[in-house]
Amino acid sequence: MCPENTGPQRVALFRSLAQQGPSSDRILSLLEDAQQRLWIGTYGGGLNAVQDGQIAHYSEDTGLFDDVVSCILEDRAGRLWLSAQLCCLRTCQRASNAAM
Repeated sequence: MCPENTGPQRVALFRSLAQQGPSSDRILSLLEDAQQRLWIGTYGGGLNAVQDGQIAHYSEDTGLFDDVVSCILEDRAGRLWLSAQLCCLRTCQRASNAAM
């Protein structure tokens, strides 16, 4: 993130992450979607979504295809595309409709 984009919301986000933390400290990818939700792909910790000071974890235990998420992209329709060690997946839900 660029210094000019740091403001009260960004500071609150980083404080929230520091307190709750992503599911793994081995972060491979980051995406801020159109809904200003931060998606964090990790090595071994699956996928994390951060919005409004809350963090949600998605892993193989909750139905994610792999706990290694190396790339996250959002298409024009708001769907997330995730890549892992050996595959790529397009989510069925729009990023704005994903459960937190």
